[in-house]
Amino acid sequence: MSEAGYTNYSAGLKRQLLEDRIVEKYGLEAKGEELDAFAKRYIADQFGQFGMPAPEGEELQRMAGRLLGDREQIKRMRDSIVEQKLTIHFRTLLEPK
Repeated sequence: MSEAGYTNYSAGLKRQLLEDRIVEKYGLEAKGEELDAFAKRYIADQFGQFGMPAPEGEELQRMAGRLLGDREQIKRMRDSIVEQKLTIHFRTLLEPK
């Protein structure tokens, strides 16, 4: 690994460790029901992009279940949810009083 590569890796690792500590300290984890809701919104958005009505009820839940059965999809969804929570957390901290 080059020195520049190590520097970038080191900075990224520090940021990840800091984010992990903040997520844990303030309870910003992605919970199961949030993942389920995210998966359903994602599916509805995908159908909407093609001008199609989104499935509902059991069909939507079945499709969300398939997404939630894929580790890579879960990681992507969890990362998105946590990123949103971190953004809200920091915006709240930085709002003028």
